Amino acid sequence: MEANNGIFGAVPYSQEEYEMMSNSLMVPLPEEDKSERPGPSNTRLKYLESWKAIEIANRIFGFNGWSSKIISVNTEFCENVNNRWRVASSATVRIILKDGTFHDDVGFGTKDDNNKGIALENSRKEAVSDARKRALRVFGNALGNKLYDRDPNGLKKAKPQQQSMPPPQQQQQQQQQQQQQQQRPPQQQQSIPPQQYQQQQQQQQQMADEFSFD
Repeated sequence: MEANNGIFGAVPYSQEEYEMMSNSLMVPLPEEDKSERPGPSNTRLKYLESWKAIEIANRIFGFNGWSSKIISVNTEFCENVNNRWRVASSATVRIILKDGTFHDDVGFGTKDDNNKGIALENSRKEAVSDARKRALRVFGNALGNKLYDRDPNGLKKAKPQQQSMPPPQQQQQQQQQQQQQQQRPPQQQQSIPPQQYQQQQQQQQQMADEFSFD
């Protein structure tokens, strides 16, 4: 959606347009515009779908007020594993507003398919879509900037499972073991045999005699 009138990128915004656009970009993305997918460590990640990002950009900037330009597309790897093609691509996309303001960002896409051509095509499409979304988000919260923050609005823990209680028989065994430990008498000090005790007394008396002074 690139303008071809020769002046795109050099059309200034009026003060009213600028303030309206700035205020719109500051508004957080509403919950109904967010999608969810599984994340690491039992979390749910919220994200903005590509078609929704384009829809919001058209609403804020105008359908003819912004341009999407592909800077580069690269195939990172392409391999055949068990007769199935695995392809990864990266892309750099630039978003330009009508006054010349622009942002670039990089996206990534991976696809598996039995057909090499389809895997290449879909991985590149995914990379371009990802790069376009990432470039758009730099303009403000309304285009998904807050979604990458680690807060309750962008990253939330799944509900932990409650710990199951042990069966009744196991509970009874645990209670019996605790009662036995409580009833066990304290350990007594080991007594010294009489013969050994007399020897110790004699040794102590000899030492006392050696060090005594008249």
